[in-house]
Amino acid sequence: RLGDRLARFFRDARRVPLSGDAYLVRFEALQAVNRALLTAPRFASLDAAPVLDAVDAARGRHAAALRERAEGGHVREGHGDLRPEHVALDGIPVVIDCLEFNAQLREVDPFDELAFLGLECRLLGAPWIEPRLLAHVAQSIDDAPPPAVLALYSVHRALLRARLSAAHLLDPEPRRPEHWLPQAARYLAEARTALRALG
Repeated sequence: RLGDRLARFFRDARRVPLSGDAYLVRFEALQAVNRALLTAPRFASLDAAPVLDAVDAARGRHAAALRERAEGGHVREGHGDLRPEHVALDGIPVVIDCLEFNAQLREVDPFDELAFLGLECRLLGAPWIEPRLLAHVAQSIDDAPPPAVLALYSVHRALLRARLSAAHLLDPEPRRPEHWLPQAARYLAEARTALRALG
């Protein structure tokens, strides 16, 4: 039922006219922010630089496939923050908390959103959800990105979450300070796993 709900949403979502180069620039800009924070001296224990370097190289190898997603009209105005805590499964599935403060953050490939949801489900111990949702939505909207694109989406989402986790420690009085570096490390481990799928 969730797959049906998401497929209908993505099928009807406004398509975003975006050039392939502009789409790549968005990933590069996000990666620059990730790199600036995750390689800061105070986060040296994360050893993030090798992962960041490998992601840059992988994105370069698969740039044409990413460009095609934008130029083929696959980028749409989606949810922007599709995580398990934003999905209610009591009867008809309901998805809440669509990002409203920044339209560009909602301009995504549906499979980027699904990769994000899949990442979070894996970390919660439910890895079976992602392949089922991906297959269901792909069939429903007649679209299936290359496996390398899916892996890149997963990698970039994992790095984003690693950065946001570490960034909690920049607060003057972070809540649960012992929690954030281990969480960032778990997301970096997910990024490494996704990178292996890229060869």
